[in-house]
Parts: sequence; C-alpha cells; structure tokens
Amino acid sequence: MNSVRQNKKKLHKIRTQLLTHYYLAPTNFPEEKIKFFKDNKYNPRFCYPPLPLYKFNKFEEDIYGFCMSKASYINNYLYKRRIKETKLKIKLLLSSGTPSLVEISKRLYQIKFKRNTLESAKCDAALNVVSLPTKIIGRDEIIKAIKIYLAKYGITNWEIILTNRYDFSFQVLPKSKLIKIGKILNSDVNNLEYSLAHEIDGHVMRALNAAKQKSKMHKMLFPFYIKTEEGLASFIGDYFSSGGEVRKKLHAISYLAAHFAMSHSFSETYKFLTDYGLTPDTAFQKTFRLKRGIKDSESHGVFAREAIYYEGMLEVKNYLEEGGDIRKLYAGKVSLDMLNYIPIPKNQILPNRLLNYLN
Repeated sequence: MNSVRQNKKKLHKIRTQLLTHYYLAPTNFPEEKIKFFKDNKYNPRFCYPPLPLYKFNKFEEDIYGFCMSKASYINNYLYKRRIKETKLKIKLLLSSGTPSLVEISKRLYQIKFKRNTLESAKCDAALNVVSLPTKIIGRDEIIKAIKIYLAKYGITNWEIILTNRYDFSFQVLPKSKLIKIGKILNSDVNNLEYSLAHEIDGHVMRALNAAKQKSKMHKMLFPFYIKTEEGLASFIGDYFSSGGEVRKKLHAISYLAAHFAMSHSFSETYKFLTDYGLTPDTAFQKTFRLKRGIKDSESHGVFAREAIYYEGMLEVKNYLEEGGDIRKLYAGKVSLDMLNYIPIPKNQILPNRLLNYLN
C-alpha cells in the first residue's frame, strides 16, 4: 500500500510538469502570422519549445511500472483513470509534429465527430444571427469588469493579470486563483458579457464548488473532466448570455472546421472559416488552434481540443434535457460520466443567470 501511495505522489509530480500550454505555444507565432497575411496560400511552419525527451520518456517508463491496488473502491478507479489520462498527455507532447498527434488528441479530449453531432453543427452554423457591432474593450477595462463581477459573488481574492500570450484569450487557473488575459482580444470574440458567463459562471463557479467539497478526492480535478468543463461553460454562455446565439454559431463553425482540418491544410482550413464569414484575424487564430502542435501546417490533421466546446456543449445539453441535475454539474471539476461519484457540496454557489432556469 505504501508503494501505491508513493506512486500517487510521483504521478502528481509528473502531471505538474506536463505543461501543454507551454510546449504547444509557438515561439514564432507573430512572424508566421505576418508571412501568412502576405500570402494566404502560405502554410505556417510553427516552431515550438524543445521537449526534454529523456525526462518525458522516463515519465512514461515510470508510469508503466506503477503498482496497482486490486481494491475496487472509487479511489482506485480514479487512480487508474488518472494514470490513463497522464499517459495520453505524455504521448500527446511526444507526438508533437508527428501524424500520431491527431488520434492521441482525439483520445485525450474524447472527441468522436459522430454524424449526428456534425449534422447538429451544420444546423447551428447556418443560424441566421448577426453579431451586433460592439465596442472593442481594452484589456484594462476587462480586468475591471471581471473584478466587479466576481465581487457580486463575494469573491475578492482572485488575481487577474495581462499576458503577452497569443494562443488564448482567457485562461482560468483555479489552484492559483488566477485569471490570465491573452494578447489577442479582437471584436469578434470580445463579447464581455459572454466571456463573464463562460469564464466566471462556467469555470470559476465549478472551482469554487470543488473547494467546498469535504474530501480531498472530490476537491481534485477528476480525470478527463475537461470536455464537460468546456461544454458546461459553453452551454452557459451560448444559452444564458446576450449574444449567445452568435457564439453558439461560432462554436458550431469551429467544430465543423476541426473535422475539415483532419483532411486539409492550414490555408484550406483558414479559407473554410472565412467562407463562413469569420474575419481574417479570427479565422487565423481559430485555424492556429486547430493546427496547434503540427509543425508543418500544410499537413492534414487537427489538434482535437478545439472540438470540445461544441461537442461538450451538446453532451451537457442532452444530459439536462434527459432530466439531469445541473447542480451535479456544478459539484466540482468532474466529467459527465463521473457525476455519480461526487456529492453536491454544502452551500453550493450557482450562477445568478441560472436562477430562472432552476425555478
């Protein structure tokens, strides 16, 4: 039993070093963007930080040697799933720049591209909604708005910082009580009310409720939780915020583009998005996210994480339509298939925008 406990500590240490947000962030993003907009048929060749191959291969070797308890209780089940997820994260990073990245990312993020989901995406992508002209909001204004919004829930101990990162708009880090704001916030994605719904009422609320759980097991990030996490945040934004239909349409387009990218290059995927009406800047950003980790973006393939927003949103919506309890979804950082293993915490916080829905 002691060896299992030691392995759990070692697994935790390994997971803290699998920095996908670092290793899959190009070091030459601005330069390749400039080249692309000089020639829209150019396929960017992104450079990524070097991987410590020996260390990552050693991680993989160590995990395969971990002792497993034969007990069938929930802790052991979660441990096995966490090992499986960690193996896939290591394989994902080791596969960066290779064709195997596509299938590994689909397995890690549990993307299926089922026919009925694709058909639903086509319908939502064809929604006759027009994005209302919005004032471009500066990042300092966004910080102020987030702090005011958090304060409405009595949250005053989170930090919001500006970064120079190009690969995200918002990043929520619950353990650090930190929200990072990226470099690129253009008018297409800069819908503040939607962002508050998605980032605060989605991600932050789940983190706060996880912290309210009594047991350490329920406080933790459950393995493979991220698809439900982004799906719920997208559901809240798409269905409970002003301009949500516009974002639902954008999520659907991005999902179709992810499927398209599996058999097309960067420049072809970019054209697919602009043909749907996305502005050049937004289309480039979206296409990069779909081709993340693919060094020669002329290659066919997709980084499947971008597909979790729409596919995850539909799974959350279907769960609720079939009588599922949204309070369970807000119990912690947990996936749909693990909801039976987590209780609803005492004094649970739910978004104000959901009160009419719950009544």
